[in-house]
This record gives sequence, C-alpha cells and structure tokens, in this order.
Amino acid sequence: MYVTWDESLSVGVAELDSDHKKLLAILDDFSTACYAGQGSQDLHDILARLIENAKHHFDKEEALMDRHGYPMLAEHKKEHQKLIEQMERLERSLCAEAVGAASFPLSVSNDTMKFLNNWLTDHIKADDLGYKPHLNSLGVR
Repeated sequence: MYVTWDESLSVGVAELDSDHKKLLAILDDFSTACYAGQGSQDLHDILARLIENAKHHFDKEEALMDRHGYPMLAEHKKEHQKLIEQMERLERSLCAEAVGAASFPLSVSNDTMKFLNNWLTDHIKADDLGYKPHLNSLGVR
C-alpha cells in the first residue's frame, strides 16, 4: 500500500475511520494498477470509484459535524468541495488520455499518486483531526 493506515490518522469515530481506510484501499488499487501498467481506462475507473466514495464519505462526515454543531463546518465543506473539484479535474484528464490510448503514462500516474496520497493524508491530519476533539467530547465514537 502506498500509504498505510496507522492510529495517527484516526479521528476517533469508527465509521469515519472505516471510510478513510476504504479510501486508502482504493488509492492502493490505483497505485497497483499504475505500476502493473494497466490501461488508462482502468485507472479512470478506479479514480471514478475514489471520487464516488469520497463524495459519500464527505456527505456523511458533514452531516455528522452538522448534527453535533461543529463550529468549523462551513470551512470544512469548502475544503471538501475543493478536493472533489481537484479529483474531478484529474478524472477528466485521465479520460482524455484514455481516448485512443492503450496505456497510461507512468510519469502522469506518479504525479497523480503523489497528489492523491498527499491530499488524503494531509486532509485527514490537517482538517479531519480538527473535529476529533469536538466530536469525541460529545461522545461520538
């Protein structure tokens, strides 16, 4: 796995931690596909799955924060929207590459992997861990 789960990524809410682990597993699928030389369409499909799962997770996370009065919710929602837009740009780029191409250039895949892994771990550490004390103090686990 390109990024492995450890307790430093835990937000203390089992369902959200489970979602984060699932997103990491999808990133692992993407990484494996890149290094196995799978074609652009396969990579596009995995990225589409990542986006779908991220959107579902963000909706769930935002609803939980809203229910429990997290004061930084508006900022967190903006960050989620920005991240989805960045991933959708990557997806469109992969889709454009897939047209008429049997494989995906590894250099672009490496750049994409760096962005995706930095996005996820940075988002969890910088943004998601910010709500941990608030939710945990209210008994949300």
